[in-house]
Amino acid sequence: MAAGDRAFWSDVDEAIARPSGRLVQTVTQTGIASATTTALTFTTEDLDSHNFHNTGVNPSRVTPTVAGWYNVRGGVAYAGATDYIANESFIRQNGLVGIPPGNRITPSTASQTLVVPCAAKVFCNGTTDYFEVCLRATKTAGTIATVISSQYTSTLEWDYDRPA
Repeated sequence: MAAGDRAFWSDVDEAIARPSGRLVQTVTQTGIASATTTALTFTTEDLDSHNFHNTGVNPSRVTPTVAGWYNVRGGVAYAGATDYIANESFIRQNGLVGIPPGNRITPSTASQTLVVPCAAKVFCNGTTDYFEVCLRATKTAGTIATVISSQYTSTLEWDYDRPA
């Protein structure tokens, strides 16, 4: 809108009611295979201003119905083990390769809860595009499980930034 243009309620509504959301993992996700990219599932919505997430259908995905750029953040919390080789978290769009920047850590030999954050700026077309937070952890034996505690839990957050 330029100086002198008429402002309509729809303009004000769009400026004020920017889509945003925060998903929190409240159910442990178990059986995550080593060295396999796995999207985290969320059944709890702290905030979902425009109903972009569905806890029953594709609970790992956020599918914006408002086209534009989004600031997306996530954090993956999972059980520590002494045999991890490398651990990665990243935002993935449309089930394809992760969007940089991801985050990779190589844990020490201590067995403790690990939390790996990630963030990306993502463009969504407002119809079919979706994003999710993923984990790929490599360890010498066994499977991986996420952790739920008062301090550590996996999350996925987004805020609308601007149109295309």
